Amino acid sequence: MPADVARQHALGVDEERLRHRSTWFHFQPAACLMLLIVAECLCVGCGNNVARVNGVVTVDGEPLRSVDGVRATIFFQPASGQGPTGAAVVDEQGEYQLYCGSQKGVPPGPYLVTISASQVVESELEHGTPTGRRITAPHYADVRTSGLRFDLESGNNRCDIDLETASP
Repeated sequence: MPADVARQHALGVDEERLRHRSTWFHFQPAACLMLLIVAECLCVGCGNNVARVNGVVTVDGEPLRSVDGVRATIFFQPASGQGPTGAAVVDEQGEYQLYCGSQKGVPPGPYLVTISASQVVESELEHGTPTGRRITAPHYADVRTSGLRFDLESGNNRCDIDLETASP
């Protein structure tokens, strides 16, 4: 018996267990890869039954750009009140892509949409607190009054949102 095997026997590890472990280590990467593929398919539905949403937000006909302290967020809430809410941030071109957690898109169906945009206004005082100036009308930020609704289907959905400026 080789010295390594004798040492392993002395530690209470027999050859059969070593062979099993060796097989498991060769099998493990393939098993992990397979589990990842299955998990991804379960999470995103392998592309089925997910409504991917993007679009452009305009205010008074001009793209709402997230520049110069402007921040705009969009929420898609299921009209039924049940299910996950999608969220997006408007980018520098006025475009958005809807996410639900780290996944692009939401389950298909009817959604009520809210959006809020404001601009950070720096204080004129040296150590003053910045304030905000509302860009979009307040009713767009409330699901009961926004008037924004989209029926989303599986696959790609283009949902452009046209808004009006908030009154001073």
